[in-house]
Amino acid sequence: MIGDNEDEDDTPVDRFIETLLRRLIPGCSAKDKTVRYRTMQIFAELVKSVQSLSEEAYGAMHAALVNSANDKDAAVRVQVVIVLGKLACGEDLEVTEGGVQSLTDILRNLMQFDPSPEVRRAALPGVHTQLNKQTVPLLLSRAKDPDPNVRRTVFRVLKTTPVPARSLSLEQRTLIVRYGLGDRAPVVKAEVGRLLASWVDGTKDLEEFVSLFDLSADKIAEDALGAVLAERPELLNDIDLSTGEKPSGVYQRQTY
Repeated sequence: MIGDNEDEDDTPVDRFIETLLRRLIPGCSAKDKTVRYRTMQIFAELVKSVQSLSEEAYGAMHAALVNSANDKDAAVRVQVVIVLGKLACGEDLEVTEGGVQSLTDILRNLMQFDPSPEVRRAALPGVHTQLNKQTVPLLLSRAKDPDPNVRRTVFRVLKTTPVPARSLSLEQRTLIVRYGLGDRAPVVKAEVGRLLASWVDGTKDLEEFVSLFDLSADKIAEDALGAVLAERPELLNDIDLSTGEKPSGVYQRQTY
């Protein structure tokens, strides 16, 4: 666990990585932006392997990341959010000292307010790994980001690390359809179509998929079903029309 390195859990690899991290920390404040960038890039690789850090080493890294989050070079900040995304997962917010900004808060702030779209985009996967009732609205708020690549990444991370559709509120599912399929950028619409198609795999059939939405709310359910069928037209073969029963309104408009 980050910041909780017990002797019995300490390994030679952890000790080596911690020593290396300590040696690299001065590079975070180097005058040369290339040095700062490479330092953070190495950090991003090292934190993938470390199982635990001592409180002292964690504190030093925390201070370095707080400063680097304000680096004037966007490429450096991109690497910072990658490191933050990995370290924040092991952060215990309950023991964060008063007045000390948590790594999680720094990551969320960069995702929302950084002037660089590349930084905001790079922060999304890290925030996504901590999804809860507080972070889902923050993540979905980027569905209205000015940059289409950021908007596309919002829906991509929701699909890449699947979030069950029913774990989202009705309002959030509606927002995804309304903002995503109503987006001006074709790449965003296509990504939302793939996300919605993945939701079908978590339901027993298309009828259950349609029930994820409020059938009385505009054309949300109809638009969602249309996007799914455009992405996966083979699903039409699963609709049984041999019973002679008239299909529901949404089915009728999308399958006839």
